[in-house]
Amino acid sequence: MRATDYTIAQVYIAAQNTSTVSYKVDATKLVELGQFSLYKTGATSAWTDKDVTFKAITLTQSGNASLDYLSNLGLYRNDVLVSTKTTVNGRSVSFVLNDSIASTDSDTTYYVVK
Repeated sequence: MRATDYTIAQVYIAAQNTSTVSYKVDATKLVELGQFSLYKTGATSAWTDKDVTFKAITLTQSGNASLDYLSNLGLYRNDVLVSTKTTVNGRSVSFVLNDSIASTDSDTTYYVVK
């Protein structure tokens, strides 16, 4: 028997619009608190033929204010709520989700915290 290792899928995360602080309110009156993207790039093209399931993420704000007073936070993709559970703890917020990103989707997938 021989063992080998290989990359199943490589995913990168990037913060969006970090140079300016702004709070946007959409038609549903939800405030956009931040956004990030998942993207596939680099030397390997492991994701190109595989679907990826995004299960959870914890985001921590860089300031010192507590997020405990925020309520009804959600993680959105294409203006659709994809998070199923949200936990706020001090300066961190954790999202549980079950979001499938198909191999045929674009190279970059954008998420917004509202």
